[in-house]
Amino acid sequence: MSQYWFFQLSAFSECPLVPIAFMLHERKFQRMHSDFCDSISKFLSVSAKSRPLHVCTDGESGCSNALQQTFPNWIILNCWNHIIRDVECWLKKHGAGKEEITVYKSQVRSLLGAETAEEYAGFLQMFGKKIPGVFQEYFTHFPGVLQRFLRALCVFFFAA
Repeated sequence: MSQYWFFQLSAFSECPLVPIAFMLHERKFQRMHSDFCDSISKFLSVSAKSRPLHVCTDGESGCSNALQQTFPNWIILNCWNHIIRDVECWLKKHGAGKEEITVYKSQVRSLLGAETAEEYAGFLQMFGKKIPGVFQEYFTHFPGVLQRFLRALCVFFFAA
């Protein structure tokens, strides 16, 4: 497992992300993530620690908890690839076929890629009518995974 920290070079039109720190670990203990966050915190200014910076993680609870405790003003987002993988794993576990998995992953990608609040709401309304009970169960039993990410994504893109 690994944890990465990136810096976005906004001076360039492409706004590339450059890693500034990462952690490799074998276990998902929150203490490991807390130690890592504490180490990073020592190098950050008070301003950087207190600003609402956006951090993308793999959704691991130990990592998210450690970030929230160390940097309470930061906005934690989940990696899209991990969300899609989690959706696929859950669907397979609950007997969805290949075609269903393709459709649902496409729908989640559309939600994640919405460029406006209106587009997001439209996708959600359109897909909500088509999502069968077994997939709606995913949203019921795992509200923190996708819904938390989507809410944070909306705050990030649509709050301005």
